[in-house]
Amino acid sequence: MKHDKGEQAAPGKRRRRLNIIVFGVISGIIVTTVLVAGGILLAHRREQRHRRVCSVNLKNGVGFELLMYSSEHGGRFPDALWMLAEEDFLRPSKAWVCPGSGTPAPKTVQDIKNGQCDYIYLGSGLTERDCQQWAPGMDIEGRGYTVLLYEKASNHGGNWMNVFLSHGMPTGVEAKTIEEAARKRGWILPERK
Repeated sequence: MKHDKGEQAAPGKRRRRLNIIVFGVISGIIVTTVLVAGGILLAHRREQRHRRVCSVNLKNGVGFELLMYSSEHGGRFPDALWMLAEEDFLRPSKAWVCPGSGTPAPKTVQDIKNGQCDYIYLGSGLTERDCQQWAPGMDIEGRGYTVLLYEKASNHGGNWMNVFLSHGMPTGVEAKTIEEAARKRGWILPERK
């Protein structure tokens, strides 16, 4: 029995179509996996950048100016953080906010007074002397130093915060609250007023 060409080619065409479909599905899965992995990597890098910017804001911005304010006011820290802007130590700018928080940078002192700042200040009523009495000596993690300023953990997904300590350096810590961070690292929390 003879088959004509049309009948003989049909099984080969089906196999080729099936191979093309399988190749397409596998390619789609690979491309999707690569895109998802790339998206996760980009999000991770973006978060790392936000953490670094916040740390720089604390060290070279708000935290540094806290120390400058203190040195020009007999060792006394300001009663409120916005006083740094009011007395022209640090003008309203991006230095007052974390890029990951979505908070717009303040444009005026009043914006800062109204809470347009991502950092929480604990130094009200403290002096450098108060902080030095509590500090037993330089420690790489700041053990024994006083927390002057920290950022909300919600800025970084609820489990990370940058903290500015009385020895003048910021540090990052994995924690959900400042109390948890202080417990982990041996920091001193002044009473909130």
